[in-house]
Amino acid sequence: MSSDSQNVNQNMVFYGKDGIEAEEFIRSVMMAAKAAGKLRDNSWIVDEVSVAFAGDALRWYIELDDETRNDWLLLRRAIIQKYPPPSQRSWHGSGPSTPSQPLTVPTPATAAHFPSSFASMNASQKYFYIQAVLQDTGGLLYIGVKNGDVVLVTSRSEGVRVRLDSQTKELRAIQMPGLTFTGEKFEIRYSFGSYWGWGYNVNSAIVQLLDSKSLPKGTDPTKGGKSITSWNVTDENVLQAIPPNTSRYSIRLYLTPDADENQYPHIRAYMEDPAGQVASSLRFLTLKLEEI
Repeated sequence: MSSDSQNVNQNMVFYGKDGIEAEEFIRSVMMAAKAAGKLRDNSWIVDEVSVAFAGDALRWYIELDDETRNDWLLLRRAIIQKYPPPSQRSWHGSGPSTPSQPLTVPTPATAAHFPSSFASMNASQKYFYIQAVLQDTGGLLYIGVKNGDVVLVTSRSEGVRVRLDSQTKELRAIQMPGLTFTGEKFEIRYSFGSYWGWGYNVNSAIVQLLDSKSLPKGTDPTKGGKSITSWNVTDENVLQAIPPNTSRYSIRLYLTPDADENQYPHIRAYMEDPAGQVASSLRFLTLKLEEI
């Protein structure tokens, strides 16, 4: 075993405590494989993982069939199924799985490295995860898709893989755990109207997917109003929806005050600059592309 492998394994141990540990273990494996230039080397990954199990997780791993143990895609799926996510998550950037056991969400300082210039990434040929950074705490979450809805998830293993077309500016979903998409487009659908009973009209919007026929997807999609399907990315890899020419403000993404009541919160957007009481009650997000 190489010295690089020994260094990887010393920091990669899985005890099978809960779903949160399972998600972080899978993410650590993938980050270690990428750092070693072995992200697509199944044999290397399963060899490294084979010595990372301990305690109850080791007993479970030994009982798996050979096909699952020797195929990283099957193994990570088995881990997720064996150790499901907590029934309730919190979206305060410290994400407790239970009120008394907070889950520490990594900050951007400990997240994967971003290339310095998006132009050098040739985005049309690469896939990405979308990080969602909470502006108030710096907590790191990811964009996922659940039942067709665009939502926040706490780990990259639940995140959707995307591709950004540098010509059309369209952001398309490519793949997520258990599902392969056919290129659904991300959109922001917006219309004027009162929202959350704040007493006056705001230009509110929701982030959602469009299918191959440009029809909104999800459990309760927004079908009226106008659609924005163009996206841009800055040199700092910040992903931004491109507002219509008539907009005086940039589009700001946020979580609603009831986000803690939902396991997978939806993402809202402001087409105009929120002010006063409205702005103070919202938790704003910054999206960043993380190259796979």
